[in-house]
Amino acid sequence: MKFMFVISLTILMVGCASNKGGYRTESAVEQKLMTMNKDEVLIDLGPPHKKVKIDEERESWRYESEVGGLAGGECTLSILFKGEKVAQAKLSANDLSWVSFPLASCSKIIQTLR
Repeated sequence: MKFMFVISLTILMVGCASNKGGYRTESAVEQKLMTMNKDEVLIDLGPPHKKVKIDEERESWRYESEVGGLAGGECTLSILFKGEKVAQAKLSANDLSWVSFPLASCSKIIQTLR
């Protein structure tokens, strides 16, 4: 009984402390990104892992993250810019553990969002 209480408390504390931005769903992160421009994304997330110029007006950026340990998982964030503004954002979290907090695999990416 005491062991289960300690495990539950640990999971709760990790979950509360780990998603600093308070983003609980992919759509919440995507909506936030839709309000940003290229400079703001660069300041918050840093340089992308992959950048593709589609045409004169559009450019795609991709961020990737892996998290090991108890949370575990992979995360990808794709952002399409039209000019300097975010035109589309897609966050894909693949959390591998049932004990992880929401968007655990994306924590490295979303911790820096304002």
